[in-house]
Amino acid sequence: MADAPALDVESTEGSKKCLVGFDWVYPSSSNPTGAWKFSSDGTFNSSTTMFGGMSTWGNWEVISPGKIRISYTRTSEGTIPDDQILTMSSCGSLKVGSTVYSKD
Repeated sequence: MADAPALDVESTEGSKKCLVGFDWVYPSSSNPTGAWKFSSDGTFNSSTTMFGGMSTWGNWEVISPGKIRISYTRTSEGTIPDDQILTMSSCGSLKVGSTVYSKD
């Protein structure tokens, strides 16, 4: 049986496979202050305990290899942030702003 191809972010499809179905946490899974979860239906949710805590929900799409556009639809604060571009430098690294999340 052939080995499964290594997941990478060099393709749009590879970026999706790296992203979906994992808990992305910062700074560590043992003591996370932030987490993101991406679903195969194109939705996401995130939460943070920083700044008193906040949760967000919205939609995501891979716009090019390693680049994910997110659009917020709802937040626990009631304000909707602008769309954001997240970057993946590898299958295990997700950059949101200046913060790098890793898979749990």
